Amino acid sequence: MRRHLPVMAKTVPIIMAALCLVLAPAANACPTQSAAARLNALRMSAMLRPAPAQDAATQATDNNNGGTHNPAIVGMWEVTLYSGGAVYDHAFQQLHADGLEMQNSGIVPPLFDNVCWGLWQQIDAKTFKLKHFGWTFDADGNNVGTFLLTATITVGSGGNSYSGTYVADIVLPSGQIDPSQHVTGPILATRLTLD
Repeated sequence: MRRHLPVMAKTVPIIMAALCLVLAPAANACPTQSAAARLNALRMSAMLRPAPAQDAATQATDNNNGGTHNPAIVGMWEVTLYSGGAVYDHAFQQLHADGLEMQNSGIVPPLFDNVCWGLWQQIDAKTFKLKHFGWTFDADGNNVGTFLLTATITVGSGGNSYSGTYVADIVLPSGQIDPSQHVTGPILATRLTLD
């Protein structure tokens, strides 16, 4: 028996590893969607496809009225949106000098896509238009539309806050807006800094 112990010590772990691989359930990094859901997502993406992009330098100049590459809105913000006096969303938002925006919701669970991507444009020295998009999903992970938010915001004196109003809608795969999910309200934000 002692002679076979070294052989068993080498083969048992290999057999155990092979059994784990064979018997382990399949895992997917991304949720699977039905063929119909994938087709709806493809149709929606074609409808939302933007016009051909300009290069980043030209876009930054166009969006920032005269080429200011460090407008008051650029930076990281903690944003709260209200509707009917209650918090509608609370998020971190990043606005980049090239006119792009990203927002990560702290209220919407990641399962239902809590990240939106958008564009902003400067209207005057401290006023900006914002438009951002996010996919919406049902509990099974199927795309059921697009979240669309537009806002007009004004950076406060000192540049560490902004306020304005927003309109939020769900655009269904058919391209129609769902009137039952139309929301408007005030938006307030505080700049986040390293200090």
